[in-house]
Amino acid sequence: MTETKTFPLNAWYAAAWAHEVKRDLTARTVCGKDMVLYRKGDNEGALTHLQRAFSIRPDPEIAAHLGEVLWALGRRDEAKRTWQEAAKAHPGNEVLAEVIKRFAP
Repeated sequence: MTETKTFPLNAWYAAAWAHEVKRDLTARTVCGKDMVLYRKGDNEGALTHLQRAFSIRPDPEIAAHLGEVLWALGRRDEAKRTWQEAAKAHPGNEVLAEVIKRFAP
């Protein structure tokens, strides 16, 4: 007898770490479905989505990525301020600490 696995489809699933996804295609299987991940390089579009996500849920990992995009757009003071405020609200978050270390030692 074959067992069928079901997954909630209207949910968030981690498919890759940010550093794993580049402009090249990255194959993954999530919830039994094959998919390909890639970066579009649309920093302005990413900024819009990250700002909206952060306004809904001020999560330190969203703040980390928001700062990365601001940095890439040349808005470094804004990036540092975003990271500093998030670090103050969420001390000890490893993802945020790593991003801050990488971009603004």
